Amino acid sequence: MSCVSGPPTAPRSLYLTHTELSSDLGVSQVVRPLAALARRGVRVHVVGTTRPEGLRDDWARDHLDRAGVTTTEVPLRMGEDYASAGLHARFLAAATGAARRHRPDVVHARGYHSAFIAWLLRRALGLPYIFDARGYWVDEQLNRGRPFSTRLRLAVARSTESALYRDAAAIVQLTEVAVDDCRRHVFGLHSAKPCVAIPTACDFAAFQLPRESELRERIERPIVAWVGSINQAYFIEESIQLVEAMKRREPRLEFHVYTAQVDEARRVFSRRVAPARIARLAQ
Repeated sequence: MSCVSGPPTAPRSLYLTHTELSSDLGVSQVVRPLAALARRGVRVHVVGTTRPEGLRDDWARDHLDRAGVTTTEVPLRMGEDYASAGLHARFLAAATGAARRHRPDVVHARGYHSAFIAWLLRRALGLPYIFDARGYWVDEQLNRGRPFSTRLRLAVARSTESALYRDAAAIVQLTEVAVDDCRRHVFGLHSAKPCVAIPTACDFAAFQLPRESELRERIERPIVAWVGSINQAYFIEESIQLVEAMKRREPRLEFHVYTAQVDEARRVFSRRVAPARIARLAQ
């Protein structure tokens, strides 16, 4: 009688994200990393938002299929906000169904909205979740000029934020500063648990280093770049002031902008810091 056991069962992960899967951000930070994870043996099912027409005949859909990642799509409705109650209700129903069908070992929640769904799944089904916090959502709303209308609503938001941290099995932050805030209980008291900084993933297969001579030329001509979304959560005015100060110290410095919001970039930056290049981010 053999005592040798068979291969261990592949770990199963349920990944929740409110980031639109076929957007530039969704492709670079969700689709590509999840496909890579699946190719390393993890069984991944993702519940994510999509355009109203879904992911049919879409590059993101094909990329996930080839890697063996299964999906449950939650189509956005026209004019719908990510914080809307209707979207949350549909997302919760989709995530609950996916959890019951796929029986994951862990739920990975990307961002606060998805973490709230994961928190509800933990209460209903007992599933542990990883809180991929990615920022300070409550404070970001305040910085964007969207203050909570009453002190009670702000208190509820802070209390919910604290619960998301308290009940998570582990926490992922983008920076060591945010990790330190976790350890100093900035987000409320919670038991000791893994809390690590993992910077935003980059798919190196999608990029190539330039030739050494070209790279040297770029280094000799300083470039500072804004890469990604344009909104007040990223301190636009402070960033403009920083670029202005850098240009005063180094007149040769060029400012580049790479974003999906090309028109917004021209409106926000052109008058004061005159970007040498504004380019649309490609998938």
